[in-house]
Amino acid sequence: MMKRTDPFKVSSQVKDPNERRKSSLEKTYVHGVPLITILLMFLSLFFSADLLSAYEAIPIIAGGTLRGTVQWKDAVIPDRPVHKVVKNEDFCGKTFQDDALVVNPENKGIQNVMVFLENIERGRAPQSRYVDIVEKCQFKPRVMPAVKGSVLGFRHNDFILHNIHGFWLKNNATIFNIGLPIHRWQQVVGQAIRHAGLFKLQCDIHTHMNGLIVSLEHDYFSVTGPDGVFEIKEIPPGKYRVVALQAGYRIVAWEKGEEGGDRPIYEPPHQTTQEVEIKANEEAPINFKFGIEPSGN
Repeated sequence: MMKRTDPFKVSSQVKDPNERRKSSLEKTYVHGVPLITILLMFLSLFFSADLLSAYEAIPIIAGGTLRGTVQWKDAVIPDRPVHKVVKNEDFCGKTFQDDALVVNPENKGIQNVMVFLENIERGRAPQSRYVDIVEKCQFKPRVMPAVKGSVLGFRHNDFILHNIHGFWLKNNATIFNIGLPIHRWQQVVGQAIRHAGLFKLQCDIHTHMNGLIVSLEHDYFSVTGPDGVFEIKEIPPGKYRVVALQAGYRIVAWEKGEEGGDRPIYEPPHQTTQEVEIKANEEAPINFKFGIEPSGN
């Protein structure tokens, strides 16, 4: 039989548990300073820094606009490789032209470049959900914006099965893994984004379906269209660093797909940065250029 104990009975050796705890903390010193004092100071600094770094949503009055174009600067535009489709060829087609680098031949505008503010701490509130499209066995856009704390939705416009898999770009660790089954056709399947950073995106079933997610603390971003043009509105007046990020387009390796075929592995993204001043109710022009060499404006 178990011996019953009285939880409220005080040991004869220790009359006051609080006094015992207090004595232990007071007797622990580091270079003459009580350990408890050092711990409290550390926690105070840690939480203060965290609060200071948090993005703050505010009403936008007399915000400015950032507008420009991202262009290819070299005379020669790299060829887009053609990949063999090894699953659902009757729906996806037998081949797929790589979309990591798409340059408009008329104005050399680069599609699918994400332009965003790097150092904004206060501004408009992010949306609760951002929706991108899975259509014709492609991610649209290939570079998908997301916001930490919001939901990234995938609108399933293909009447076939896809399996959408997101990984940390830095270490290949899985962030999410969701299915887009046929019965969810033309519906939005959402995934909460809990981190900011760069994520690799792929469909595990179709090796030619690859993309990039850029997750930020805010939603001051724009993804270029077919002409390379971007626009970001409602920016509080001030000076900012603006980043243009283009998914790496050079294929550096291949890996075997889960459903057969070879999946291309791309080089890291290219990015370039400029500084700009935003004035109230005005439009600030800014343009970026990429070329064979990844850096430079």
